Amino acid sequence: MTKTFKKSLSLMTAIAMVFTLFSGVAIADEQDDEAKVINSAYVEVGETEVNATTVAESVYDNVYVDLVNGEEESLTGDAEIEVELEEDEESEFSLDLKNEAEKGDEIFVAAYEDSDLKTLIEKEEVTLEETFTLNVGTQFEGKFAALFNNYLGHAEVDEDGKAEITIEAGNGDTELDLKLFENEEDAENDENSIASTEVTPNDVDEEEEIEVKIEDQKITLTIVDGEEGSLLMGTEVEINEEPYFTDAQGEVEVDEVKYGEELNIVREDLEGSIKITEGIWKDGESLVRLTESEDDSEDVDPKEKADGYRSAGSDIRDFDDEVDTNERSEFEVRFRESDGSRYLGEEGEVHFYAVFSGDASHIIDEDELYDEDAEKKDIVKVYDLNNSEDADEYKAKYNQEFDHEDAEDNEFFVVAEIDDGDTEFDIVTTSPGDVEVDLYRGQDEAHHIDGVTVDVEASDEIKSVELEIDEVEDRDDMDDAYYQEAGETIELTATAFENRNASGWEVEGEDVVFEYREVEDDQEWDDDWSEIDTKETDSDGEAVVEFELTDVDEYQFRAVADEWDDDEEFGSDVDADNFYYDVIEDFLVIPGDADNISEDEETEFHDIDDTYFEVYFEIEDEFGNTDFQKALDATEDEVADFFEFRVEDPEGNRYDSTDDDEIKGIDFCTEDDMFYVEVDYSEIEDEIGEDEAQGEYEVRGSIAGTTRRAYTTVMAREFGDTTDMEISVEPVVFHEDFDIEGSDFDADEIVTIDLIDAEGMEEEYDPGDEDIVFSSSNSSVATITRYDAEVEVHNQGVTTITARHLEEDIVVQAELYVGEDPDAVEAVLDLDVDERTGDVTLYLIDEDGYRTYLEGDGEDADIYDDYEYNVYTDAGLEVVEQDDFEDGYAEFSIEADADEVYEVVVVAEDGYTVTFDADFAAEDKEDDKDDEKDEERIFINMTIGDTTYLTDGEPGTLDAAPEIMNGRTYLPFRAIGEALGGYIEWDGADQSFTAELDGQTAVFYLGETSYTVNGEEREMDVAPELDEDAGRTLLPVRYVAEAFDAYVDWDGDAQEVIIERLVK
Repeated sequence: MTKTFKKSLSLMTAIAMVFTLFSGVAIADEQDDEAKVINSAYVEVGETEVNATTVAESVYDNVYVDLVNGEEESLTGDAEIEVELEEDEESEFSLDLKNEAEKGDEIFVAAYEDSDLKTLIEKEEVTLEETFTLNVGTQFEGKFAALFNNYLGHAEVDEDGKAEITIEAGNGDTELDLKLFENEEDAENDENSIASTEVTPNDVDEEEEIEVKIEDQKITLTIVDGEEGSLLMGTEVEINEEPYFTDAQGEVEVDEVKYGEELNIVREDLEGSIKITEGIWKDGESLVRLTESEDDSEDVDPKEKADGYRSAGSDIRDFDDEVDTNERSEFEVRFRESDGSRYLGEEGEVHFYAVFSGDASHIIDEDELYDEDAEKKDIVKVYDLNNSEDADEYKAKYNQEFDHEDAEDNEFFVVAEIDDGDTEFDIVTTSPGDVEVDLYRGQDEAHHIDGVTVDVEASDEIKSVELEIDEVEDRDDMDDAYYQEAGETIELTATAFENRNASGWEVEGEDVVFEYREVEDDQEWDDDWSEIDTKETDSDGEAVVEFELTDVDEYQFRAVADEWDDDEEFGSDVDADNFYYDVIEDFLVIPGDADNISEDEETEFHDIDDTYFEVYFEIEDEFGNTDFQKALDATEDEVADFFEFRVEDPEGNRYDSTDDDEIKGIDFCTEDDMFYVEVDYSEIEDEIGEDEAQGEYEVRGSIAGTTRRAYTTVMAREFGDTTDMEISVEPVVFHEDFDIEGSDFDADEIVTIDLIDAEGMEEEYDPGDEDIVFSSSNSSVATITRYDAEVEVHNQGVTTITARHLEEDIVVQAELYVGEDPDAVEAVLDLDVDERTGDVTLYLIDEDGYRTYLEGDGEDADIYDDYEYNVYTDAGLEVVEQDDFEDGYAEFSIEADADEVYEVVVVAEDGYTVTFDADFAAEDKEDDKDDEKDEERIFINMTIGDTTYLTDGEPGTLDAAPEIMNGRTYLPFRAIGEALGGYIEWDGADQSFTAELDGQTAVFYLGETSYTVNGEEREMDVAPELDEDAGRTLLPVRYVAEAFDAYVDWDGDAQEVIIERLVK
């Protein structure tokens, strides 16, 4: 069967599900505007041909179309079609599948930029369809049959009473609504259906006629006086107690007539009736003869006429007879006057009384926020006549003679808007059972309008969850907050309700998911939740879970209905701004009982020129938690409840109380998570003398109330002659709101020097002393003042800061990195192939490829604290000893099971990703080196950002420094080749470099990832780059090494590349 999609949709294409593909796909057109392609396609189950139309909104040179599976493998034998398009031009095409389409097949229409189908532009899944023949009877010839579960498709009923309908494959297995319509437009819009039933197309025999219930219709009656045989023209008749007027031909149209219904027609003393049969309905008209009848009309209460509408003529026209608790039952009521005409109300309003059989029902008189579908509709005001306040207001406004004792139980007075005799309202019941609803015009049975019964079932759907936590302590530092010690049992109780405001009937036998998360800044309401457990609710609607948390932190807990994950009604609406679920916030886990204590330093020094010295001890609970500040904040405990000390001076005097003058105090350091004691050295000097105070102090720390102790020694002495120095340099990061050029920093902001004497005692150097001179290796990046160590930054990059002690001739160096906000991650790999282990160092780099740092100046200075990343590897490669980023870099190690190549993918917290191969399949280098002991080796040492390099220890100068780009370390091509003793030639015609060395020839092309070694083509994952400032071509070191059989090592700490090559 061949079908083609046209711009004017045929009936069958209107039935088929039409998919719009490639909307918004960018392909460069002649004007460089964004181009878009719209494709429509479908596949009939059991067929092999697919037809589609492509329409372009811009000009295309070509686009290639194919059918593929989910893995983008062609299903057509690579029989793709090339489509060339002008703007707004249609192109129709067909593609053949290799096999017949079957239900469940995953088929996509895919578009490609090139004919070898490597560059995918876009793909969209194709809908598989089935055609069913439904026999609905010849009486519906010319009508239109349609299937619904939402609209699925329609077709015209033929002369045999059959309709062939095409729908999406798989829908034929489910129960659907079959409806019949007078015309195609009504079928497409699901309006004015004339008949309906429920069918499962796969289970329907096309030869058996489907029983269809005919719905309300319009029919024309011709009314004849049966006594005189004349037409009753232009006269009023009553049909089923509703007034109608015949026209000049004695005809009257009656709306909403049902198949099998009997119509009773009355005119004064004449009456007649007619039953609507299939033949009458099909013809759409019939003749009715009226004959004389006895007068048995109802006596109408004069008061009813005076009050505007007649209770006997009014009725409940429609309502929902089966609902769940807290689900709306929609009511429609029609009011008539005594002459049968519709009651229009007084100033557009109607008044009536409603009485319910129980106290769990109410009429919605305001939009209820917990149910977006519940509206007050036509209701103006509902007065509860059993409520004294409502009753008094009702009496004052509407009925001065009303007595509270006259009100029945659960009676309400209703004021509603009325439109052409009709009013609508919703009734909600909160408990299950049959509810009788009776409406009255007045407060007695004689004024009864109508009564119905609504069957209310208990709901099995959870619409809100209330969460409680048991047996926890209130926090001292926050209201409505709790804490518990690590490792203690936490018990959560969730109560599930059928109502969205955590009220109404409890839901039994449904699953509730308990979840927790650690609290972080800027968390979205649905981020970072982890499941604790799933529990089923009991007869009280409760689910209980018990669990333990052992890590000290701030936590939140919540409980959600298991069904909410897949429920279209809730979906994204389930959030913290609604009443759907409960969250316990501000729950703190504090350390448990102290289990171990250790000293920070076994030996410390105190400079006798300083007034105080501090000694630190770390206390852990059994789970390794050390943050006792959270326990101090949340409880009434003090530092002394956790930590005790004793200090013994060189003369044997002991101090163990904060009341001693020699002890300034004890406290907890939140930065290091340690307890400390602060000793007033000046007081001890005053007490025992300056000379006696110098020497060894023993400091003991202990867990309060226990014998678990730790000791350290503090040596009080003068700082000796400097024998060594240490330098630290803080990287500089400029955020987008800061200007790099000319930014000044004081010495203590960037550069710190510690002097060290022969005993290992350290003293921070004051740059103003002029004992040390400072210099910067790269003034284009940053300069530093000679003595004061004040840094001025000029550009991104790296420079070496050198500090030289003038008297002691001590030189120390450190790298200063200047970058902008992180934009990518670079990985540097150091493998030990023999041991199948490796170390990986990750560096943050900015968008220009410069190393950068996680903390910077300005309001975002701390945004990257505890910056994390994930590592994903092939099976057989394990990640060990993973550290988070600190100071711009992070490290982890890997261990391999076999001599294979493993892919490693690193994804940082902000989505930065780097992928590399860990190649343990290489030949054993140690064995190679042993075999080549007698061969000559050349060693080249180069440092990132430094133009100086060494060849076998001999210095040389590069015109361009090595640098890191695109996640790879790049080196100057010509400099490497010349240092290795090779011959280099540049060919400007094809932008290539040719290097010859020991009989090997390597050719690299600027801007291309392909290169050759001795004519054999190889691939790189990056291309050679041109350093335009220096006029040099840079290549990734890995590929240079492979081209000339060289070994490459990387020293991450020194930022140094070491190249080793055997000379043949």
